[in-house]
Amino acid sequence: MADTYEHCVDVVERAEAAGVPLMCGLLERFNPAVRTVNDIVEGPVHVAAIRNSPYVERIRTGVASDLLIHDVDMVMRLFRAEPVSVAAQMSFVHPRSEPTSEDLIDASLRFDGGRIGTLNASRLSQRKVRLITVTELERLIEVDLLRQDITIYRNIDALSPIDDGRSYRQQTIIEIPVIRHIGEPLALQWARFLDLLDDAGLVAEEAATVLPPHRVMFEARDAANG
Repeated sequence: MADTYEHCVDVVERAEAAGVPLMCGLLERFNPAVRTVNDIVEGPVHVAAIRNSPYVERIRTGVASDLLIHDVDMVMRLFRAEPVSVAAQMSFVHPRSEPTSEDLIDASLRFDGGRIGTLNASRLSQRKVRLITVTELERLIEVDLLRQDITIYRNIDALSPIDDGRSYRQQTIIEIPVIRHIGEPLALQWARFLDLLDDAGLVAEEAATVLPPHRVMFEARDAANG
């Protein structure tokens, strides 16, 4: 939303003082697959996010503010908490990038109870990837944000020998849940903004969701810079 966390705070405070509805373009919040997985997740212990893209000349900022911010927001929403610590590493390798604009960042967010979020954002890929994997004690939930689909894996049997006595097998149930909240994300986001114009109570609720992911994203970038 801004070039520093302090400037983000300033934007939010000015909007609140002026009574102006404020929404940040965190579009994945309106992805039907993301909204559905938020409904069905129960007890995540690890969330892994991968957001990779091919290099695009016109994007001059680093991948932390361009890509990572979206996954920071999603991971925090899946854990329904803010991290207690943030660590990260960055890489500056593309010859056409600005010297201060990172091309790749790996971030680790630690939450209470030993829960962990691992996030990778890169503009060095040869294909576009948008994946979220949620690990629970009894389930693994995979979300493809591009295809807007979800697959749930559940292991239901311990290792058991096959008849020849030399091999083993596991049984896994695969579930394909119905995607809820169907709609085009940009249209859904626009509808939410129109709701803000009609409901003053929603304005404060929406504004409260803006700063936490930005704070964590800037912490990750600062941590990577040492």
